[in-house]
Amino acid sequence: MKLIFKYLMRHKKFFFLNIVAIFAVAAAELGIPFLIARIIDDALPGADNVGSLPLLYQLGFFLLVVAIIGAVGNIITNYASVKTSTLILIDIREDVYKKIQTFSPEDVSQFGISSLITRTTSDVFQILNFVATFYRVAFMSPALIIISIFLIATKTPSLLISTLISIPLIIFGIAIVVKISKPLSERQQKNLDHLNLITRENLTGVRVVRAFRKNDYEAVRFDQANEAYTSTAMKLFKLMTSVEPIFFFLLNIIVAITLYFAGINVANKTGLTIGNLTEFFDYQFIVMFSILTFSMLFILYPRTMVSAGRITEVLNHKVKISDRPDSLSEVPYEGTLEFKDVSFKYEDGEAYVLHNISFKAKRGETIAFIGSTGSGKSTLINLVPRLYEATDGEVLIENVNVNDYKLSYLRDKIGFIPQKALLFEGSIAENIRYGKHDATMDEVIAAAKIAQAHDFILGKEHGYDDMVSEMGANLSGGQKQRISIARAIIKNPDVLIFDDSFSALDFKTDALLRKSLEDISKKVITLLIAQRVTSIVSADQIIVLNEGQIVGHGKHEELLKTCQIYQEIAASQLTEEELA
Repeated sequence: MKLIFKYLMRHKKFFFLNIVAIFAVAAAELGIPFLIARIIDDALPGADNVGSLPLLYQLGFFLLVVAIIGAVGNIITNYASVKTSTLILIDIREDVYKKIQTFSPEDVSQFGISSLITRTTSDVFQILNFVATFYRVAFMSPALIIISIFLIATKTPSLLISTLISIPLIIFGIAIVVKISKPLSERQQKNLDHLNLITRENLTGVRVVRAFRKNDYEAVRFDQANEAYTSTAMKLFKLMTSVEPIFFFLLNIIVAITLYFAGINVANKTGLTIGNLTEFFDYQFIVMFSILTFSMLFILYPRTMVSAGRITEVLNHKVKISDRPDSLSEVPYEGTLEFKDVSFKYEDGEAYVLHNISFKAKRGETIAFIGSTGSGKSTLINLVPRLYEATDGEVLIENVNVNDYKLSYLRDKIGFIPQKALLFEGSIAENIRYGKHDATMDEVIAAAKIAQAHDFILGKEHGYDDMVSEMGANLSGGQKQRISIARAIIKNPDVLIFDDSFSALDFKTDALLRKSLEDISKKVITLLIAQRVTSIVSADQIIVLNEGQIVGHGKHEELLKTCQIYQEIAASQLTEEELA
């Protein structure tokens, strides 16, 4: 509840508006039975009175006024509840999304992408339902219960006992429902996480699924997850839907018993009138129905607390990589980068994946990394923009540890082209401007030309305004890579990182791209991971990695003579003439 009240307090004006409306609704709910009783006993002809037409008109007018007041109060209460719950939904989703944006890859892995999506959508929506119910019944129902019992006690005390007996029965039933629903709610949300995970894997891996003809296998996986979720949901649904029938069953039994004893009192002329009896039944119904509506809070409470706990877990999560106190947002430019005895292991890993990595680079130099798969190349360059933090040693830019920089400032200095080119839904120009949101069209075109993307973009129907579909599915791998390179170049970074960013390019485009990057390379520090030896032969330094260790460091010609692993890689790709 702490999380919910925190967000409720952001919208106090609707809270106070709701309180005012509740008084109007309560007055109407309690006033109508009183007026109807007066009409029956005093205004209508009966055994003990001749009735009064003027009084009937007068009471009818009051009844209409009270009904209108109640209707207006209900409208205001519903408006306040819907408005507040919607605003809270927006606030929580924004806060959860902003928090997730601060997560490192390790933080995301800890929760799981599918679980984070569920927490941002389904869990937040569950809180919306609770808040909407809370606004309508949390204050109104207790007020109606207390006042109705008081009126029953003062007007028909002989029938009070039947009402008091019914209350603990209903409360006992609600307590059982709450106790059963909490573990079911927890299981349901976990099942939903798993269902989203399988759906996401199947959709993102659709090509693999089709290629290996695993459609039936994936259908079985989905059916099993869906069955688990459905089974739990059905149990919850049956539990919730049983509440109202049981309530009305108890109500009818209590009414029948009350009618029996009330009929005896009326027949014996003990002072209990038909109007009093009608008024009593109205108040008794208000008491029991208010208990039922109030119980909806307790029925929703367990699942809401599960969802609120999952959201709080995200909001209170201590991110592994964040700005440190007194982090730097401006440093004199020197154009230097240094790894000083850097070692790294993943938080949940036992063995180090990088061991004592040391090298220096300065402005205008290109540092290339090559090695077998799993040698630690991508992990190494991910330490520069602090996607991960070095376990031991230091990564220095401008002779300052990257951990001492403000993250936004550090990453502004870096142009990063990931191994897997990821584009966003929008136009091609918008994707390139992702690196610099205020870039002019001339800058966009210049970056695209350097990345060798300009020609194929002009070949599109709408040129730079042509739309990129989700994840860039309507572009080839090479086209996506070139747009990703243009997106990094347009930032005018101090450090340019290529994580095997030429792998989808043909040899001709690769050569043209490397030539067009020569002017830029003179102004920045370039870190380049490549699988092709031809892409790194002109690098100022080539670092050969094997099992997280540097086993070779020098220029192409030096490594051909001194590094066996580099010789093996080169021999597998180059001709004898090129090796000579």
